[in-house]
Amino acid sequence: MSDYDWNKIISNKSDKELFKIIRGKDKHYPTIAREKAKEAAINRGYDPEKIHLYQSMWVLKRLELIQSKYNTFSHFFISYNKFFSLFLVAIGMEILVSSYIDYQNSTPLTTDDKGHLLAFSFFILLSLMFLSYGLITFFMRQYRTKQRKEKVHELTQLLKDANLKMPNKT
Repeated sequence: MSDYDWNKIISNKSDKELFKIIRGKDKHYPTIAREKAKEAAINRGYDPEKIHLYQSMWVLKRLELIQSKYNTFSHFFISYNKFFSLFLVAIGMEILVSSYIDYQNSTPLTTDDKGHLLAFSFFILLSLMFLSYGLITFFMRQYRTKQRKEKVHELTQLLKDANLKMPNKT
């Protein structure tokens, strides 16, 4: 292990990788590498004692990026649009109601008329698939958006209370 030039290795690491080394997340780095990583963090203008705050700042930036992508693409792509989920629910309800009305208006089943029952069963299953997929995607999207907003608010408050600024890169 003493053959390595830890200063050179550590200088090529990004800030996130540097903090992973300091925190001991990468178990294959020896103690000397952690010490060199702390020195490098201090030289870059970071306070190694406030690692959790810097990580909170990076998480906040990532969440804001996800939200901006969601806001940008929600108008263009179906998978981002919550109205598409509600449209699937409406289609499922229409298939379900029309199949039920058609089944009620048909003649009573005889032993030879199994095709009608099979078609009715198929449309019921199809409508349930539309309904379940639409509702699940709608509520999961709502849940993820709510969780993301809560996390952004929490991290914003944490960083505002700490009054932490990222060091200037030169």
